[in-house]
Amino acid sequence: MAFVEMANKEEGNAAIDGLNGTQIRGREIKVNEALPKKPFPEKSRY
Repeated sequence: MAFVEMANKEEGNAAIDGLNGTQIRGREIKVNEALPKKPFPEKSRY
């Protein structure tokens, strides 16, 4: 797992298009845009 910051959205999309599905050391990689985590529901206080 890795995170990479790009200068702008166009460069990010180009990186995704160019690298998604390629292989590194014989393993296929998936490249996608990071999304914010969904908030966890509050726990009950019972």
